[in-house]
Amino acid sequence: MRKLVLISALFAFLALVSVTLFLWLKSKRNVDMSTPAISWKVLGELDLKTGIVPDEIEKHKNKFVRVAGFIVPLDDSASQVSEFLLVPYAQACIHLPPPPDNQMVFVQMKEPHDHIFQGRAVWVQGQLSAVKASHSYGSASYSMLGTGLDFVLEKDLDGLQ
Repeated sequence: MRKLVLISALFAFLALVSVTLFLWLKSKRNVDMSTPAISWKVLGELDLKTGIVPDEIEKHKNKFVRVAGFIVPLDDSASQVSEFLLVPYAQACIHLPPPPDNQMVFVQMKEPHDHIFQGRAVWVQGQLSAVKASHSYGSASYSMLGTGLDFVLEKDLDGLQ
């Protein structure tokens, strides 16, 4: 009986630590949520044959925007991420054919970030441009100089559309 109480107390403690960590991370937003969000639907409007860039992308040329997606790391560091592909769904480019070029963003972060985002939806903030980039994981129709990286919270999920 005593063992059961100790195990229950341990699980309660771990749950409390997890919630506390989540709330702390939530309060430390590294992305300005008032920055305009660009959806994958808009990114997908880039014509792969003609290269014509959507008006919504042209409108934000040389301005800061944010895009929600999932990280496919390109650098070898397991602890930090500075270059990656941002893709619209988890596990893209890993064991499946890559998404189309207009559904990938090549991101170079201004400063490396701790790699705590693996498998989690993220917001990336930075200057987006319709400049093609190629990597062994695939080609991206967009490039971004990233200045902020943060978890997507439940209330932010509409940014993944």
